[in-house]
Amino acid sequence: MFMSNTYDPNKSSLFSIGTKSQRLFSDSASGHSLSTGSFTTEKSVSEKDEKPSSVFKFENGVSNSTVISLEKSKLFGPRKPNPFDKLDEYILESIFILSDNPALSKISSGLFRISQCTRTQVKFIKRNIYPREDFVKSVFYSKYPRIARKEKLAIALIKNGIDINQGRGNSIYNRIFRYKMNDALFVMLRLYKKVKVAYAFNTLTPNLNPPDILKENNYYSIFPLITQINIMDTIKKFELYKDQNIKTLLTLIDIKTIKLDLVCDCGIPVEDLFVKENRKIFLYRSLINNLSLDELMKMAIIKDQPKLTRYIIEYVEYSRAQLEDFLSKTSPNQLGMSSSQLDTSSNKACTVVRLFITELKGKEITEITKKSGYY
Repeated sequence: MFMSNTYDPNKSSLFSIGTKSQRLFSDSASGHSLSTGSFTTEKSVSEKDEKPSSVFKFENGVSNSTVISLEKSKLFGPRKPNPFDKLDEYILESIFILSDNPALSKISSGLFRISQCTRTQVKFIKRNIYPREDFVKSVFYSKYPRIARKEKLAIALIKNGIDINQGRGNSIYNRIFRYKMNDALFVMLRLYKKVKVAYAFNTLTPNLNPPDILKENNYYSIFPLITQINIMDTIKKFELYKDQNIKTLLTLIDIKTIKLDLVCDCGIPVEDLFVKENRKIFLYRSLINNLSLDELMKMAIIKDQPKLTRYIIEYVEYSRAQLEDFLSKTSPNQLGMSSSQLDTSSNKACTVVRLFITELKGKEITEITKKSGYY
């Protein structure tokens, strides 16, 4: 489950037979001539240095790996059958999960294959990892980074009801942003919960946030599972301002547009809807969006991210004075940095800003020329 992609029983102490150098020395020092199939192996010892050497004569294009494999078989005999390989996948899966030992995947090729299945990994983690302390969960993902980065596993754990905040620094929430799992982020942002709320109907002052559900004289509303998310803090923490992370940035920024159908997406019966016309809701309707494109623009310039810088300029349509102001505010002197810490001459984002300033200057000159009648 948590090993390399290729199963190699020789990596396990159960299958090791001396070191590689010991086996090769044993092969060479035997001094015998072995004939196997369509090739002949002649062993000789040089009189000059008396070091063992091998001279292979190949026929019919037999590969070197075939020679070594057949030599091993000749010297050590056929490998004994592994009893685990006789078991079906359901028994192997049960053995692996109940063992609570990821290293068991090295014992047989069957166990290794089973341990790579996302379904098995979910069962293993739910049973053996998530009931334990947060620190243990965090250590587990640090110990097995390939598992921590596996997006399919993160999505499966979310759909199996695992708390996205368990494990603190190595929680599903943090790992999704850290490793830019965009598909998992799409799923996570659409998680919701049904919460019982107090509601008093008043014809004089109608409630601006009426409940979504009325069932057995109880009122309920649908809320996002992520109730508190600071967009700008998240962008800074996980470096979403970088050009290579733009897809993750756009997915996060788009959070206010996420809509759910209470019947189709949330499984609420039509007869339980408080207001039938309000069947579709914005999930993050109560979220205060603190996204600041000006701050993001400044961040992109300082961190030298030309692509994001251009996208923001094209969207906002800053004036020449505003762009010049950005350049002055991101100069080393204004930021209390040395020119070596922020070299604006080699900063590609600054170059993008200057190009837009030049373009706007040209447009201004054209307008002046038109008005003066010389155009």
